[in-house]
Amino acid sequence: MPEANNYRNVLPAALTGLVLLGMFILWNDCQGRRDLRKKKETLRVVDREQLPDTSGYRSKQWVFYDFEWGNPADTTLHLTLTGHNSRQSFCLKPWMPFSPGLWVQFKDLPGGDSCWIRVSGSVWAPPGSDSLPCDLVVTCNHNNLNLKYVSFPVEEANLQRGAWNRITLDYRIPDLPDKEDVLKAYFWYRGDGEMLVDNIRAVLFEKVASPTRDIKPDH
Repeated sequence: MPEANNYRNVLPAALTGLVLLGMFILWNDCQGRRDLRKKKETLRVVDREQLPDTSGYRSKQWVFYDFEWGNPADTTLHLTLTGHNSRQSFCLKPWMPFSPGLWVQFKDLPGGDSCWIRVSGSVWAPPGSDSLPCDLVVTCNHNNLNLKYVSFPVEEANLQRGAWNRITLDYRIPDLPDKEDVLKAYFWYRGDGEMLVDNIRAVLFEKVASPTRDIKPDH
Protein backbone atom coordinates (compact mmCIF):
# COMPACT_ATOMS: atom_id res chain seq x y z
CA MET A 1 0.00 0.00 0.00
CA PRO A 2 2.47 2.70 -1.10
CA GLU A 3 -0.19 5.41 -1.28
CA ALA A 4 -1.24 4.78 2.33
CA ASN A 5 2.38 4.89 3.45
CA ASN A 6 2.90 8.19 1.66
CA TYR A 7 -0.23 9.56 3.31
CA ARG A 8 0.99 8.52 6.75
CA ASN A 9 4.36 10.17 6.06
CA VAL A 10 2.86 13.42 4.79
CA LEU A 11 0.27 13.82 7.57
CA PRO A 12 2.73 14.35 10.47
CA ALA A 13 4.70 16.86 8.40
CA ALA A 14 1.54 18.78 7.54
CA LEU A 15 0.42 18.82 11.18
CA THR A 16 3.85 20.03 12.24
CA GLY A 17 3.68 22.79 9.64
CA LEU A 18 0.26 23.90 10.86
CA VAL A 19 1.47 23.97 14.46
CA LEU A 20 4.51 26.04 13.52
CA LEU A 21 2.35 28.38 11.46
CA GLY A 22 -0.03 28.83 14.40
CA MET A 23 2.87 29.57 16.74
CA PHE A 24 4.27 32.09 14.25
CA ILE A 25 0.91 33.89 13.93
CA LEU A 26 0.48 33.91 17.72
CA TRP A 27 3.97 35.30 18.24
CA ASN A 28 3.39 38.02 15.62
CA ASP A 29 0.08 38.93 17.26
CA CYS A 30 1.70 39.25 20.68
CA GLN A 31 4.58 41.25 19.23
CA GLY A 32 2.18 43.55 17.38
CA ARG A 33 0.16 44.17 20.54
CA ARG A 34 3.36 44.92 22.46
CA ASP A 35 4.52 47.37 19.78
CA LEU A 36 1.09 49.05 19.71
CA ARG A 37 1.10 49.40 23.50
CA LYS A 38 4.60 50.85 23.36
CA LYS A 39 3.54 53.36 20.71
CA LYS A 40 0.56 54.43 22.80
CA GLU A 41 2.81 54.89 25.83
CA THR A 42 5.27 57.06 23.94
CA LEU A 43 2.71 59.06 21.98
CA ARG A 44 2.59 62.59 23.33
CA VAL A 45 -0.35 64.60 22.04
CA VAL A 46 0.17 68.34 22.27
CA ASP A 47 -2.53 71.01 22.27
CA ARG A 48 -2.86 73.07 19.13
CA GLU A 49 -0.08 75.65 18.92
CA GLN A 50 0.01 79.03 17.21
CA LEU A 51 2.97 80.67 15.57
CA PRO A 52 3.57 84.14 17.02
CA ASP A 53 4.05 87.23 14.90
CA THR A 54 6.09 86.12 11.87
CA SER A 55 7.83 89.48 11.43
CA GLY A 56 10.84 88.18 13.34
CA TYR A 57 11.13 85.04 11.22
CA ARG A 58 12.42 84.16 7.79
CA SER A 59 10.42 81.60 5.88
CA LYS A 60 11.17 78.82 3.42
CA GLN A 61 8.67 76.65 1.58
CA TRP A 62 9.57 72.99 1.96
CA VAL A 63 6.82 71.25 0.03
CA PHE A 64 3.90 72.23 -2.16
CA TYR A 65 1.48 69.86 -3.87
CA ASP A 66 -1.00 71.28 -6.38
CA PHE A 67 -1.64 67.88 -8.04
CA GLU A 68 -1.60 69.37 -11.54
CA TRP A 69 1.19 67.09 -12.73
CA GLY A 70 -0.56 63.72 -13.05
CA ASN A 71 -3.12 62.01 -15.24
CA PRO A 72 -6.42 61.37 -13.41
CA ALA A 73 -6.99 58.37 -15.67
CA ASP A 74 -4.14 56.64 -13.81
CA THR A 75 -5.99 55.28 -10.76
CA THR A 76 -2.72 54.70 -8.87
CA LEU A 77 -2.29 58.49 -8.56
CA HIS A 78 -5.65 59.02 -6.79
CA LEU A 79 -6.33 62.26 -8.64
CA THR A 80 -9.73 63.71 -9.52
CA LEU A 81 -10.85 66.34 -12.04
CA THR A 82 -11.89 68.88 -9.42
CA GLY A 83 -9.48 71.34 -7.85
CA HIS A 84 -9.22 74.53 -5.86
CA ASN A 85 -8.96 77.13 -8.62
CA SER A 86 -7.27 74.41 -10.67
CA ARG A 87 -7.98 71.30 -12.69
CA GLN A 88 -7.18 68.55 -10.20
CA SER A 89 -6.90 67.54 -6.55
CA PHE A 90 -6.05 64.49 -4.47
CA CYS A 91 -8.81 62.08 -3.48
CA LEU A 92 -8.62 60.43 -0.04
CA LYS A 93 -10.48 57.15 0.54
CA PRO A 94 -10.60 54.42 3.20
CA TRP A 95 -7.88 52.48 1.34
CA MET A 96 -5.90 55.69 0.71
CA PRO A 97 -6.38 57.62 4.00
CA PHE A 98 -3.09 59.59 4.02
CA SER A 99 -2.29 62.47 1.71
CA PRO A 100 1.12 63.41 0.34
CA GLY A 101 2.84 65.78 2.71
CA LEU A 102 6.09 66.60 4.48
CA TRP A 103 8.83 64.10 5.29
CA VAL A 104 12.16 65.59 6.34
CA GLN A 105 14.92 64.50 8.71
CA PHE A 106 16.01 66.79 11.51
CA LYS A 107 19.55 66.90 10.18
CA ASP A 108 18.19 68.85 7.20
CA LEU A 109 16.38 71.39 9.39
CA PRO A 110 17.80 74.34 11.31
CA GLY A 111 18.55 73.40 14.90
CA GLY A 112 16.90 74.66 18.04
CA ASP A 113 13.33 74.90 19.17
CA SER A 114 12.84 78.43 17.82
CA CYS A 115 11.73 77.05 14.42
CA TRP A 116 8.15 76.43 13.38
CA ILE A 117 6.46 74.62 10.54
CA ARG A 118 3.13 75.83 9.16
CA VAL A 119 1.17 73.23 7.22
CA SER A 120 -1.92 74.09 5.22
CA GLY A 121 -4.22 72.65 2.60
CA SER A 122 -7.61 73.20 0.98
CA VAL A 123 -10.36 70.64 1.57
CA TRP A 124 -13.68 70.34 -0.25
CA ALA A 125 -16.75 70.19 1.98
CA PRO A 126 -19.64 68.53 0.06
CA PRO A 127 -22.96 70.37 0.28
CA GLY A 128 -24.92 67.56 1.94
CA SER A 129 -22.31 66.22 4.35
CA ASP A 130 -22.73 66.56 8.11
CA SER A 131 -19.03 66.27 8.89
CA LEU A 132 -15.66 65.76 7.28
CA PRO A 133 -13.83 63.13 9.39
CA CYS A 134 -10.24 64.12 8.83
CA ASP A 135 -7.20 65.33 10.78
CA LEU A 136 -4.36 67.57 9.70
CA VAL A 137 -1.37 66.01 11.48
CA VAL A 138 2.18 67.15 12.23
CA THR A 139 4.42 64.85 14.24
CA CYS A 140 8.00 63.95 15.10
CA ASN A 141 8.97 60.34 14.57
CA HIS A 142 11.76 58.57 16.46
CA ASN A 143 12.33 54.86 15.77
CA ASN A 144 8.77 54.60 14.39
CA LEU A 145 7.34 56.20 17.55
CA ASN A 146 5.50 59.53 17.67
CA LEU A 147 7.18 61.87 20.14
CA LYS A 148 5.30 65.13 19.64
CA TYR A 149 1.96 64.70 17.92
CA VAL A 150 -0.23 67.66 17.00
CA SER A 151 -3.46 67.28 15.04
CA PHE A 152 -6.44 69.42 14.11
CA PRO A 153 -9.80 67.72 13.44
CA VAL A 154 -11.11 69.19 10.21
CA GLU A 155 -14.70 68.44 11.22
CA GLU A 156 -14.35 70.91 14.10
CA ALA A 157 -13.60 73.77 11.72
CA ASN A 158 -16.36 76.12 10.64
CA LEU A 159 -16.52 74.67 7.14
CA GLN A 160 -18.38 76.34 4.31
CA ARG A 161 -20.43 73.66 2.57
CA GLY A 162 -20.16 73.25 -1.18
CA ALA A 163 -16.84 75.11 -1.20
CA TRP A 164 -13.12 74.75 -0.66
CA ASN A 165 -11.91 75.53 2.87
CA ARG A 166 -8.37 76.40 3.93
CA ILE A 167 -7.07 74.43 6.93
CA THR A 168 -3.86 75.50 8.70
CA LEU A 169 -1.83 74.02 11.55
CA ASP A 170 1.25 75.51 13.26
CA TYR A 171 3.84 73.31 14.93
CA ARG A 172 6.84 74.29 17.01
CA ILE A 173 9.73 72.02 16.10
CA PRO A 174 11.31 70.46 19.21
CA ASP A 175 15.06 70.33 19.71
CA LEU A 176 15.80 66.60 19.49
CA PRO A 177 19.25 65.10 19.94
CA ASP A 178 18.88 62.46 17.20
CA LYS A 179 19.28 64.14 13.83
CA GLU A 180 17.94 61.03 12.08
CA ASP A 181 14.48 61.70 13.56
CA VAL A 182 11.79 62.65 11.08
CA LEU A 183 9.29 65.49 10.90
CA LYS A 184 6.08 64.51 9.09
CA ALA A 185 2.88 66.32 8.10
CA TYR A 186 -0.15 65.03 6.23
CA PHE A 187 -3.95 64.87 6.05
CA TRP A 188 -5.49 61.72 7.54
CA TYR A 189 -8.98 60.83 6.33
CA ARG A 190 -11.04 58.77 8.79
CA GLY A 191 -14.27 58.46 6.83
CA ASP A 192 -15.95 55.78 4.73
CA GLY A 193 -16.49 57.80 1.56
CA GLU A 194 -14.18 60.21 -0.27
CA MET A 195 -12.54 63.52 0.53
CA LEU A 196 -10.75 65.99 -1.76
CA VAL A 197 -7.65 67.93 -0.70
CA ASP A 198 -5.58 70.37 -2.73
CA ASN A 199 -2.63 72.78 -2.49
CA ILE A 200 -0.87 71.12 0.44
CA ARG A 201 1.92 73.38 1.63
CA ALA A 202 4.55 73.27 4.39
CA VAL A 203 6.51 76.42 5.23
CA LEU A 204 9.40 76.55 7.69
CA PHE A 205 9.77 79.64 9.88
CA GLU A 206 13.19 80.25 11.42
CA LYS A 207 13.78 82.85 14.11
CA VAL A 208 16.06 85.65 12.95
CA ALA A 209 18.74 86.52 15.46
CA SER A 210 18.57 90.06 16.76
CA PRO A 211 21.53 92.17 15.61
CA THR A 212 24.05 92.85 18.34
CA ARG A 213 24.83 96.42 19.27
CA ASP A 214 28.34 97.73 19.67
CA ILE A 215 28.74 98.87 23.25
CA LYS A 216 31.31 101.61 23.76
CA PRO A 217 33.41 101.21 26.89
CA ASP A 218 33.14 103.86 29.58
CA HIS A 219 36.04 106.29 29.84
